[in-house]
Amino acid sequence: MKRRDFLTAACAGTVAATSLTSASAQERGNRGERPAPQGFCEVRKLTFGSMEKMEKFACFAACSLLPEMKKAGVGPVGLLYADPALNGKDADAKVELFLIISYKSLREFLVLREKLCSEAALAAKFMEYKKDFTSKDPGYDSAESSLLKNFKMMPEVEVPTLSEDRILQLRYYRSFDEERNAAKISMFEEGGELELFRKYGMPPVLFGEAVFGAFLPNLTYMLAFENKGKKDEAWKAFVDSPEWAAMKADTQYKDTANKILNVNLRPSKGSQL
Repeated sequence: MKRRDFLTAACAGTVAATSLTSASAQERGNRGERPAPQGFCEVRKLTFGSMEKMEKFACFAACSLLPEMKKAGVGPVGLLYADPALNGKDADAKVELFLIISYKSLREFLVLREKLCSEAALAAKFMEYKKDFTSKDPGYDSAESSLLKNFKMMPEVEVPTLSEDRILQLRYYRSFDEERNAAKISMFEEGGELELFRKYGMPPVLFGEAVFGAFLPNLTYMLAFENKGKKDEAWKAFVDSPEWAAMKADTQYKDTANKILNVNLRPSKGSQL
């Protein structure tokens, strides 16, 4: 069985993915609705020494952790792994799993841990998950987290597709100072780059400015594609577009992102993104 197939089938009977009900800020405005308040999004990355360890944690997360988050009113939550084949890495390289957790407010972010820790059933499932690991052989090698404040034009996480073959592209744009980071955010919002993404078939999942985490200052965003072919086709159309040619030549946006990190992700079983 292929690694991706094994991971997708790792846990049966897990929480169903959310329906495609999120609307963009522009769509809300067109309907005369008040914009949703700007929420927050956490990007939590766990690194594992083997695919087997990552699969075991993904099964625990899908079967136990994500349902408890849903009960707490948090979501949608993405459970996504970095597919080595899509990222130009050797199959034996360390494996990365991303939890993308969306919050309606900062308070929701702050109280989630307390809510989860109070759930005895979840604690029992976690102890069962970790019983085969020790301090010398831990379940995962490292964990890091960034908190993003969602853009005004995209105050909520969206779910553009739940295609079985979907790819979610996570990108970090680091700027050399806060002023240039603000300019790049303006380029996406007031400058129209975010809506240009939509026009050329690159629907966003999230756009946020990092409040804390690594690689600061940065903005982080995620796009969703039905499959790899759609992803390649959309990026080519965007890069070749006259609108993008004019936008990138605008001097007010010069030197806005001096380093870009890109990760291509596949959904694990139970992912709501």
